[in-house]
Amino acid sequence: MVELREITKENLEDVLNLKVSENQKDFVSSNAYSLAQTWAYKNTSFPFAIYADNVIVGFIMLGYYEKKEQYTLWKFMIDEKYQNRGYGK
Repeated sequence: MVELREITKENLEDVLNLKVSENQKDFVSSNAYSLAQTWAYKNTSFPFAIYADNVIVGFIMLGYYEKKEQYTLWKFMIDEKYQNRGYGK
């Protein structure tokens, strides 16, 4: 089962250790940078760790845009070890 979980002190290091492949680094912010943005936009950003069967496989962050009154997918990444398994679908 795939689920989104809150990022806590217990799983923070696991989130920070998630990586995309070298050829994808220009397309995805680091999770450390994304979490820094979460702090700066603390009222409108919502980060989560992605778990599959209790194993962390990725990171996702939603953003809320008040002017448009909508949530958007701001950040999304699946660790290189877990890509091509359908988690992004």
